Amino acid sequence: TGRRRMKKLYVIGAGGFEREVLTWTMQCHSFKKEWTIAGFIDDDEHLVGRKIHGYEVVATTNRWMS
Repeated sequence: TGRRRMKKLYVIGAGGFEREVLTWTMQCHSFKKEWTIAGFIDDDEHLVGRKIHGYEVVATTNRWMS
């Protein structure tokens, strides 16, 4: 059978609530079947390149939106 292409999820923000979203998605069985966490996007440019719970902050929100 052909492999299904996973959808990418970018979590906006890298603070407390966003980490809760990450935790919830990782515990959701149906999420894991179709989605993969692609990383975080945050306003703080100093976080870009750092990892939070194993996922990289890939861009600032300003850069992502432009």
